[in-house]
This record gives sequence, structure tokens and C-alpha cells, in this order.
Amino acid sequence: MTKFEWTTLIGLGLAVVAIFAYFGYLVLSQRSEPPSFFTPAPILREASEKGMTAKEAYSFALELAKSWRGDAEIIFASTVFSDVTDVNGMERSWTFCFYSSSSRKIYTIVVVEGEARPLKETGVPLGLNPVSASNWWVDSPEAISAWLSGGGGDFLARNQEVDLTAALRFPSDGSAPIWTVVGSAEEGSYVLSVLVDAVSGKVVE
Repeated sequence: MTKFEWTTLIGLGLAVVAIFAYFGYLVLSQRSEPPSFFTPAPILREASEKGMTAKEAYSFALELAKSWRGDAEIIFASTVFSDVTDVNGMERSWTFCFYSSSSRKIYTIVVVEGEARPLKETGVPLGLNPVSASNWWVDSPEAISAWLSGGGGDFLARNQEVDLTAALRFPSDGSAPIWTVVGSAEEGSYVLSVLVDAVSGKVVE
């Protein structure tokens, strides 16, 4: 398994963990099943060899999500950066989770190199209140820049091997979406986390 394939799998794992952390009332034993009754064609577009920002990848995922359910709204996005030597907020693989109020289901999509594909559909026992992504202004390059300015640059300089992840969460209470950028080194012995308001771009203390 290549490093890129491994980071893609990690990104999916982060999405799954975030869903269960964010919605603590999910029934853990509930079966997650692929959308066998509805498998839309993958969305294919040309992508940069350097990867995509979160917003660029989102446009791929949104088209597929809307073909799944017209009322689908984004609730989560994440990636694991495969190369932190010159990290700029662009990555080849992004994972997105969308929620449909009409079906009470979460739809997970992965966008890899310009191709959006459905991964799984998960039922939610209680209804959620997804918010529109219309106020999402701060893209992944700005979130990474805030992390670098907030100590990330020094963190990379001090540690030879760093795992860097970025996750965007849309709170159901209507508050501003939040970027969480986390760098970890030496198997989690050293961690630097920075939260960024995805509307204003300000670091959340």
C-alpha cells in the first residue's frame, strides 16, 4: 500500500471518528451499508497534479451529494496531508460527509484527483439540523497558514516526521464552521492543534 493510499484511508477513518464524536447519540451497533439502491455515477473532472483545496474538492462532492438527496448539506470535511515539507492546504484526497434531513442519513464521499465517489450511507436515529455552507469563506490554504503562523512552522522545524490533518466541522446549532488543524509527531507524543473560524479566518482561542 502506497503512502497516498494509506493517507486516503486515514482520512476516511477521521471522518468516521468525527461523525461518532459529533453525534454521540448514534447507535454504535447500527449497520452502515453502502447505497446499493442508489449508486450514482462518479463525478469526474480535471484536477491539478498538486491537489485541490477543500473548496475545490467540495464542488466535486456537492454535485454527487445533490444527486443522492436534493436536501443534502455538508456537515464535515477532512484530509491527511501526504507531504508536509511544502504544505500549502492542497491535497489529492478529501473526505466529505453530507446529511439529508428528509432521509435522516449521512452520506460519505471521497474526492480523489478529480473523481468523487460514494463510500457509504449511514442512518441517524435522531434528526439533525444541518446548516448551509454559504457562510464558509475560509478555505484550507488559509487554515493551514493560520496553523503555520500559530506555531506550526516551528513545530515542523523541530520534528522530522509530522502527521498533519485538517478537519472542517459545521455545528448544527448554526454557529460558524470551524477548522481544526492538528500536527502530531513521535506517535502523538507532541501535538499542536489550532482552531480557525471558517467565516472570519480568526484563530479560536
